[in-house]
Amino acid sequence: MKIKLLAGQETSVSTVGRHFRVLTAVQTINVRIIDSVTSRQYYRGELASGIGIDFSDKTEYTNPYDRVFLYSDIDQTIELWSEIAPVSDDRLSGNFDINAALTVAQTSPKNHESKTISVSDSGVEVLPERASRKTALIQVDAPVYVHSLDGVLAESSFTWTNQSALTLFAQSGTVTARINEDY
Repeated sequence: MKIKLLAGQETSVSTVGRHFRVLTAVQTINVRIIDSVTSRQYYRGELASGIGIDFSDKTEYTNPYDRVFLYSDIDQTIELWSEIAPVSDDRLSGNFDINAALTVAQTSPKNHESKTISVSDSGVEVLPERASRKTALIQVDAPVYVHSLDGVLAESSFTWTNQSALTLFAQSGTVTARINEDY
């Protein structure tokens, strides 16, 4: 499920489960997971993109959780997964020959893209959502805000290792952004 979080505002989500994962998030989020029937708190802390929690083997939690509270320091749209039953991902399981993997890794082409984009104060998406992104170097010739006009202010250059989309807003005027992305 996708959820829009507003900076500084706690958002409550009604979802029943024993397995919880943050699929995508630009920045870590504060998460509080509870069972509202027993008022038991299952988890309270920060979670980043790709991190999850499995409560199915915890004997002290007899009921599944049914309420999740989310808090972010910045405006961001996150994607969550919450279920009673576990889901597995076996794409990387099975027989594996390390020598074959090294050969593939050495001969496979690297995807790289370089581009220059003009950024205004109305915002421009400079990187699309890309699950295969390894890293992107963003260089700007003037300060820009990341994701919203009240987001994090970035100057000169920064690295983007998140797979989610990146939108920049010029602090003033028009800013030139040079992007070098590996995916």
